[in-house]
Amino acid sequence: VFSTPGGYQAMRQILGTGVPFTAVVAANDESAVGAIQALRAAGMRVPEDVAVVGFDNRFEARNQTPPLTTINQPGHDIGYQALKLMLRRLNGEADTSTMVRVPARLVIRESCGCPRDAIVTSALDELKQSGKAQELSVAKQRLTQTMTEAVFAGVGQLKLETIQVQCERITNAFLASLKEHEAGPFQEALGDILQPVRHLDEDAHTWQNAITTLRYWWPVFVEPAEVETYREEVDTWLDQARIAISECAQSQFLRYFARQDTLTQQLSLMSAELAEALELSQIQKIINQYMPALAIRHAQVVLFEPDGHNPVGWSVFPEISEEDPSASQRFPTQQFPPPNRYPEDQPFHLALLPLTVHKQPAGFVAFDAANLSPCLAVLRQLTSALERIRLYREAEEGRRLAEEADRMKSRF
Repeated sequence: VFSTPGGYQAMRQILGTGVPFTAVVAANDESAVGAIQALRAAGMRVPEDVAVVGFDNRFEARNQTPPLTTINQPGHDIGYQALKLMLRRLNGEADTSTMVRVPARLVIRESCGCPRDAIVTSALDELKQSGKAQELSVAKQRLTQTMTEAVFAGVGQLKLETIQVQCERITNAFLASLKEHEAGPFQEALGDILQPVRHLDEDAHTWQNAITTLRYWWPVFVEPAEVETYREEVDTWLDQARIAISECAQSQFLRYFARQDTLTQQLSLMSAELAEALELSQIQKIINQYMPALAIRHAQVVLFEPDGHNPVGWSVFPEISEEDPSASQRFPTQQFPPPNRYPEDQPFHLALLPLTVHKQPAGFVAFDAANLSPCLAVLRQLTSALERIRLYREAEEGRRLAEEADRMKSRF
C-alpha cells in the first residue's frame, strides 16, 4: 500500500470522487511520488494546482520535479534509540510503557508551493521585521540557522547537528573576510568543509545552498552606505565558492563512475569463479579474494545447522581448506559473533544479511563494510552459488542412489 504504485492508485481513487482539493499529505515519500504521477496523468500541475507533501525524507524526495517537501524522519537516531531501549528492557530498566520521542523536522522544498529560496528569504524578512538585524549576535545566529536548514533540505541522512557546526564555521569565516576585505578566511573554511565531503557519498552540490544564503544575507552585516562598495568584491568571493563546490561535485561524480566500473568488473570475475564452485569450502576462498577490490573489509559466510526442532539452532563457518580445520567453527546461532572471531581492540561495522536457498533460510553473511551496496551485490551472487551447489549435491545423491540400485539389481 505505502508504495509508489499504491500512491498512484490512491490518488486515482481520490480524483475519481470528483471532490475538489488543493493539497495532499502522503504517509511516506514513495506514496507522494505515486500521487504526483497520478496528478500529472490527470493533467494537473504540482504545486500550481495541487501541493504535495511526503514523509520520511528519502533519497527520491530530492530527485523529484519539483523537489518534494517532506518530513525528515531521522532513521539513524530512531535505530540508535531503539537499540538503547531494547538493552534497557533486557536489563529490566524499562517496560512496555517506556516511550522515547525522536523529533521529526519539516524539510521545505518546492512541491508545497514554496519558491526555491523560500527558506533563505523568509528568514531574512523575519529578521528585518523583528528590528534585530543590527544586533550582530542575533544576525549571526539567524544566518547560521537559516544556512543549516537550507543545506539540510538538499542532503540525505547527514545529521543536522553536523551541518550546523559546518555552517557556523562558514558564517564566522565569511564575516572575518568581510571585516578584513580578504577572501582568505572564507575560502579556507569552505575548502576544509569540502575536503571530507569530496570523499563521502553526500551530495556536495547542496552546499550551493549555503552560498545562496550568503548572497541574500551579507548586506545585513555591513553599513547600508557601504553595501555597493562591498558588492563587487563579495560577488567575486561567492562566484569562486560556487566554482569550488562544482569542482568538488564533479570530482565525486567521476569517482562514483570509477568505483562502479571497478565494482562491475570485480563482480563479473567473482561471478565466473562462483559459477564453477561445487564445494562450500571454495565459496569462502573466492569471496576472500575479491573483498578488498569491492571495498569490503571482511565477509564471512555462516551456514545454519538444525538443533532438534530448531532448523537454525546452530551456525557454522565452512572450512576453507582441509589443511586449516580451525577455520571451521560451530556455535549457537544466537551467540554470534563467537569469541575470538573479531579483534577486540579494533572497531568494525557488521551487517548480517540473510542467505536463502530454495526459499528456506540457509544462513547469513557477516559483512564488515561501511557501504552496503556492494555487499548486496555479493549476497546475490552467493545465493545463486549456494543454489547451484544444492542442485549439484542433489544430482550427485540421485546418481549415487541410482548406481546403488543398479548394483543391487545385478546381485539378483
